[in-house]
Amino acid sequence: MKNTTAYQFQPMTLWENIVADIKAEYLSDTQRYPWIIGFSGGKDSTLVAQAVLEAMLAVTSSDRSRTVAHA
Repeated sequence: MKNTTAYQFQPMTLWENIVADIKAEYLSDTQRYPWIIGFSGGKDSTLVAQAVLEAMLAVTSSDRSRTVAHA
């Protein structure tokens, strides 16, 4: 019998946590450097690009103050 009760109390999925962490880092006042996201088209860079895109879409336009560029 599969144990599924361990997951029913998790408020967010792993993916949602990753996106939330990226959003929090973007909004952090610790450093204000622009972000440069490298994209090669492979699995890893595609995943990072998707996570950053989702995080940026979750930031209100009035809070978007940092430059995010892709290379």
